[in-house]
Parts: sequence; structure tokens; C-alpha cells
Amino acid sequence: MLASQETSSSAISYNSKFSRHLLSIYICKVLGNLQLNLLSKSKVYEDQALSAIFLHENYNYILKALEKSELIQLVAVTQNTAKRSYQEHIEQQIQTYQCSWLKSFSDGLEELCKIQKTWAVLDTEQRDKIHQTQKNIVKETYRAFLHRFGRVPVTKNPEKYIKYCIKQIKKLFHNKKDWSDGEIMIAPNLRDLEY
Repeated sequence: MLASQETSSSAISYNSKFSRHLLSIYICKVLGNLQLNLLSKSKVYEDQALSAIFLHENYNYILKALEKSELIQLVAVTQNTAKRSYQEHIEQQIQTYQCSWLKSFSDGLEELCKIQKTWAVLDTEQRDKIHQTQKNIVKETYRAFLHRFGRVPVTKNPEKYIKYCIKQIKKLFHNKKDWSDGEIMIAPNLRDLEY
């Protein structure tokens, strides 16, 4: 009788592990299809930076939902790098977004802020992370831009091409009213700069 109970317990344990493994495979397939769907939907956006924000927000939401519901442990049964993979996707989208700030300063900064001011990152931690990275990249790259082109006599009207000084760029990213928790935009307001 004792041997049959041990065999029964062993069979239940095996069935439980097998069921857990099958469920993990199923959830991974669903997540894979969801990711393909998101990638497809992100192509709708003509602006690569907006596409990156769309993917960032969705990847971040999925990761947080998996962690909150503890499904991440079930996914880890068959895909133990799932959490790291989502974190890498999130970072990749942040980098893609940041690259949009590096394309053009003189003509593009105003237009970029105008467009991206309406975009939202709902997660305050992620928004602050993007803002800090963006601030550092813009400040350092604009400083390099000024150093390289600020002294070159390209035209009679250099202010046409070099519209801001480093102090104005710093002020642009330190204006807390544009980055408050009440507003979820990710681009600062250029109207607040004093010329």
C-alpha cells in the first residue's frame, strides 16, 4: 500500500511538472505572437522615435505585468532569459528613441520638441530614466556640435544655424514644470528659453 502511494505521488509530481512545462511553452508562444503583433503595429508610425516609444511602452507593460502576476516564473520554466530579454528590448527602444535627438540640433530641435512634447511615457521611473539619458546626450552632443561648428565661419549669420548656447540647452532640461508628474510628456518646451 505504501509503495502504491509513493508511485501515485511520483506520478502526480511528474504530471504537475509536465503540465507546468506545457503551460510555459504555451505562454511563451502567446508572448512571441504578441511581440510580433507589436512589431507589426509599430511599423504604422512613420516616425522611428514614436515607433520606439510605442514598443518601449508595450514591452515595459508586458514585463511589469508578468512580474506582478508572477507569470515570469512560469515563463522561466522554458525560457529562463525572458526577463532579461524584455529588459534588453526596453533598453534598445530607449536607445532608438535617443538617436532621434542626435540627428539634428539647429533646425530639428524645435520641431523635435514640438512633436515629441505630445508623446507620453506613463511609467514615472522609465520617464525619468529617458529624461536623464536624453538630457545627458543632448547636452554633450550639442556641446560637441558647438565646439566643432561654433568657430567655423560657414555663413554671415551663424545664429541661423546655432540657435542655442549650452546654458539654454541645460535650462531646457531643468525646467521642472515641463517634466512634472502631472504631465507625462517626454520632450521639453522650447518656448521657455530666453533668447
